[in-house]
Amino acid sequence: HEVKPGYVSIITIPSQQNQNDANPLKPYTQQSTLTNIENFLNSRISCFVNLRACQPQFEEVRIEFTLKLFDQYKDFNFYADKLKEEITQFLSPWAFGNTSTIDFGGKIYKSVLINFIEERYYVDFITDVFLYVKVDDTTNESTNMEEISASTARSILVSVPASKHEIH
Repeated sequence: HEVKPGYVSIITIPSQQNQNDANPLKPYTQQSTLTNIENFLNSRISCFVNLRACQPQFEEVRIEFTLKLFDQYKDFNFYADKLKEEITQFLSPWAFGNTSTIDFGGKIYKSVLINFIEERYYVDFITDVFLYVKVDDTTNESTNMEEISASTARSILVSVPASKHEIH
């Protein structure tokens, strides 16, 4: 039902500037605001247009791997936590005050993530890399994937919260 003649979907994303959102990785618009947008636009468009304002679909990406640090970096937990934060920012830069915009659709490649991780100054190498996506709250997490594509035109690929990435 994504592309039907006469149907228009407005997908809203609240401004990330000065946001104190409960979950910056999934910025939602209040339902009352969506209703106001629909009412405002419906009073100005043709009666043959079926318009609705809705939320994006945030699809959560999670990575799991085994980490080998360079010998001089002894505190595994410290660097694993640091790495989880860096991965989260890499996957969702707009949630951290970065000026980059939120993109609909798109792909995430396991090879690009591996490259990003292995470029960290404290990472010697990683093995046993598993990449997963969870499309929404009603679906199970995927099996291990080499590349993840957004499943709909209104989908946005986001990182899970940093603590949910698994590093062994």
